[in-house]
Amino acid sequence: MALSRRDFLGRSGAALAGWGLAEAIAAQRVAQVLAEPTGRRKALLIGINQYEPAAIAPNAASVALEGCLNDVALWQELLTSRLGFQAADVVTLTDRAAGRAQWQAALEDCAAGLRAGDAVVWQFSGYGGLLADGTGLLVPADSHLAGGTREAAPSDPIAPLRDWSEITIQDWLRSLPTERVLGVVDAGFAPAPAPTWVRHRSRPVLTPGALDPEELAWQQQLRRARSGQSSAASGWWLRASQPDRPALELPQAGFVAGAFTWALVQQLWNSLPASTLWFDLAQTAARVADQGGQQQPIAQRLGTGAIREHIGENIGENIGENLGQWLATAAGPSAGTVLATDSVNRTVTVSLAGLAPVALAGAAQGLILEPAAPAPSDATASAGGLRITGRNGWRAIGQPVAEDNRDRPIEDFPWQPGQRLRERWRILARNLELQVALDPNFERIERIDATSAFDALSHVTVVNPENRAIDAWFARAARPTANPDPNGDEAKTAYGLWRPAQTLWPSTVGESGEALKTAVQRLGPQFHSLLARKLWRATLNQGAEWPVRITLATLETPDRPLLQWSTLPNAGGAIGPNGSIAPATLTSSSRPQLTLENAGTVPLWALVLQLDSLGRATLIQDLGQDTEPGQTLLAPNSRQTLSWPAAPSRGLGSLLVWLSRDPLERMQASLPSLQTGEGDRLWPLAQPLALARQLLEDLQQISVNHAAPPGRSPSPDSYTLDCRQWMAWELPFRLI
Repeated sequence: MALSRRDFLGRSGAALAGWGLAEAIAAQRVAQVLAEPTGRRKALLIGINQYEPAAIAPNAASVALEGCLNDVALWQELLTSRLGFQAADVVTLTDRAAGRAQWQAALEDCAAGLRAGDAVVWQFSGYGGLLADGTGLLVPADSHLAGGTREAAPSDPIAPLRDWSEITIQDWLRSLPTERVLGVVDAGFAPAPAPTWVRHRSRPVLTPGALDPEELAWQQQLRRARSGQSSAASGWWLRASQPDRPALELPQAGFVAGAFTWALVQQLWNSLPASTLWFDLAQTAARVADQGGQQQPIAQRLGTGAIREHIGENIGENIGENLGQWLATAAGPSAGTVLATDSVNRTVTVSLAGLAPVALAGAAQGLILEPAAPAPSDATASAGGLRITGRNGWRAIGQPVAEDNRDRPIEDFPWQPGQRLRERWRILARNLELQVALDPNFERIERIDATSAFDALSHVTVVNPENRAIDAWFARAARPTANPDPNGDEAKTAYGLWRPAQTLWPSTVGESGEALKTAVQRLGPQFHSLLARKLWRATLNQGAEWPVRITLATLETPDRPLLQWSTLPNAGGAIGPNGSIAPATLTSSSRPQLTLENAGTVPLWALVLQLDSLGRATLIQDLGQDTEPGQTLLAPNSRQTLSWPAAPSRGLGSLLVWLSRDPLERMQASLPSLQTGEGDRLWPLAQPLALARQLLEDLQQISVNHAAPPGRSPSPDSYTLDCRQWMAWELPFRLI
């Protein structure tokens, strides 16, 4: 029997939290999941790449995934190096060791000895499935479909499944004697579409059969175990996507990972102490949405009582719960951590899971890291820096460098496993290019023509999407003909651009019958905009330690912020939600308002750009100031507020905000002439790529004016940027 959309969304175990005002207030309790507990913190991480076709699609040649073990490794490093879990308390099950029986044994072991005040994290990356009644399934390594093996004969279509029900794992978390529990699933439930360019983590069809009676009995046992517990449980269930949407894994900088896992792990590595958890989840959803797929992360509260029962009278006091209260320390953003040291070769192995994607891709060009926390009290030890010399995925090899003596033994430096790292000097290639992948269904002549056409563009390169992150796909797109031939096709081939997760970029499809080389030339301005956006994002940085706050609201409701970045201690201030776990939502009739606050003693220069859904950049300028057009001067202990009409282009956009201690002179000189007068306006940038490169030149000049990288002079082939000299953020929003 076919399910209605309402039934389809509602049969996954419990109602999904909608993340309205009450839900987001209750979300502060997620912060307690990983808080400093009175007891232990334990985690069970499960990842499966190697599946047999009989478990997923019996007629498929291969159903292997690529990113699930990477998901486990990323979570393991995050928990032990960023969130203070002990390595012995983080258990992993991978591939063949993650069969159904091993799951249950590990669940029982994890639950043993738990007490109130302990914290538990459970995570799974692999395939998901869906029963006809809407029950979500998590597929262990030794699963099989009814009729797919000798153990399950075709004549027995309702043979018990070896899958785990999502409901069972949720019941297990609810049954634990602690309220600090978190479940994370990076798997899809919706049947995957026909073969696509990207991997879906879900079975291609509804799963036949029924749950194992023993599992149903265990569910009842788990529910009885929690029957006497308080309904104020604070546990949460995070899922990569809604049950009717896909969950994807995508190539990154030399490795594959779940789109949701990579975005969430990156966000948690880079969270500021004053960041609310709702903001971190919203940023994660924005990162996923930026890939262009239909994936939409969701969160579900595991408590059994109504949310409002646990909020209290004054809801405004609770919504400001910040991430610094549940980290092991109230530390600032981290690029990664030290994994091991080698005194013989004088090298350090590091994880760079918190490094921005563009910076990670070029890390081996000479990126220099420094300790994210003060060095040990040994007066003879100098922290110095750690220069990256090689990279494999998000892990890298570095060598210590110092101003005084680069040949000192590695023992003289503070590098030790678990040492958190942050960027000091970012190295970016001057020839950074837009990476485009070609339609896998292109015929040979199309592939040859496309490669030749892109070779003529100096700023675009064709890459293999199997092992490198891509910025866009160049592919066929069917365009209906004005007068279809009744005896022929109703649509002819056209060409356009697609986002990495295989959704069409708006307004990029040409006319039917357009020559391929002509299509590449037509898309030249779009390529410039996308590369400029990539360069803008290459400058995102939180390395400077200035006390600042940036708040996005609307002119209509300025007291209800949509997003906020703050480095201020005890920032306070309620950051109100605006809907589901998604970017801040603006309507075409609203007027965005951005407030910039400088609580320090150093004057700062601010620049604000808006990017629309097509990557086009617009300068946001307050013409009422007595400053150079294009930049805003923030005097010490002051604030400035900018307001402007909402972007005309619907869809996902963002604000880019830069703060620097010196003015951006080259970029300023390249801006179009702006008329001065009352009010404020939007100024479209006709040459975004040139301006993006001028910004990088300015940041390098500011960097070398104030410091010099240890060990060697800046290379003429790269930008050498001191991360202490500027800050830059991206605040995503969706315009409806």
